[in-house]
Amino acid sequence: VVVSARSVDAIEVIVADIKAKGGEAIAVRCDVSSTEDCNAIAKAALDKWGRIDGVVHSAYYHPDWSNLEAHSLDQLTQALDVIAVGGLRMAQAVIPAMKAQKSGSIVNISTLATRKPMPGEGGYAMAKAALNQLTRQLAVELSGTGIRVNTALMGWMDGVPLDSFFASQGEAGKAFRKQR
Repeated sequence: VVVSARSVDAIEVIVADIKAKGGEAIAVRCDVSSTEDCNAIAKAALDKWGRIDGVVHSAYYHPDWSNLEAHSLDQLTQALDVIAVGGLRMAQAVIPAMKAQKSGSIVNISTLATRKPMPGEGGYAMAKAALNQLTRQLAVELSGTGIRVNTALMGWMDGVPLDSFFASQGEAGKAFRKQR
């Protein structure tokens, strides 16, 4: 497994855990907004194992929790760059190897917010919806090559981003959290 993220400390901990349990893993720092970084992940996998069986694109950037009518266009552009265009960069980095081996799997991690809009989540959901379309488009374009392209739609996962959302809603956020 190639474990990748922008935080080297985080990925090294994960790699150590995998190795401690008898697995094989390497850590490669990557910012998916950089084509060079994405290509470096593919190269590291090929150098280590000689093939790429799959990639899971789960890069995360959530713009501020605000309505689209007044949202920062810079933040929306960054969300699209990391989530959707980052997914395309990763796919472009691994597709040549997958085509050569006539097999592979690309899985893009999306969100149920693309199906059930929530206040303040428009920018994030918009970028994830673009990722969903990227997935469908690549699935059609790569048909017959042995490469599968799919999306996994995730629900809310507890953590700092979700806490930020509830905090942004004030008292209503506390009540809403109890419903979840």
